[in-house]
Amino acid sequence: GVDPYPLVAVARVESNFTPAVRPDRRCKTPGYQYCSQDCGVTQQNFSGRPRWVLAKCEQVRRDPAESFLLAADELAKHAVWCRDKIHLDRTPERCILNRYNGGPYYRRVEQCRKMGCEALPFDRQGRCRFSQRRCMVTATYWTKVMCYQEAARTATTPTKNCHWCWSIDAIP
Repeated sequence: GVDPYPLVAVARVESNFTPAVRPDRRCKTPGYQYCSQDCGVTQQNFSGRPRWVLAKCEQVRRDPAESFLLAADELAKHAVWCRDKIHLDRTPERCILNRYNGGPYYRRVEQCRKMGCEALPFDRQGRCRFSQRRCMVTATYWTKVMCYQEAARTATTPTKNCHWCWSIDAIP
């Protein structure tokens, strides 16, 4: 029951359709009882005992269909949660996609702008601006996905790189 275009867009943003694994060194280091890795074309996160995480990641890495099914399941769960919280966020897509990317406490652009780097001493402004930029990249995840989703839906190539799409108005 999930629209396939957001799934395609998520895979494009997350891994550029490469069934990669973002490794956690704890998964392959003896003595650790817990680790977490992002795996597959949709970068599903698995956490738990290292042996299970490594096996599940290998399964998802080898089978893109499994990765897409897991992502569809996760997006459907986020849609249910966001439907009940729509008063918090007027754009359900933003809620759903940013929860997929950053969990339940995703950031909004407004929060990033409130960081107030200008009020800090000059020697600390650079680090603050770097944090502000990282915040913006996380907060605008949904616009990137929406940009690629629209390109997939219309079967066109985006006129510009969707990875630098900072607002919903910038989507072609």
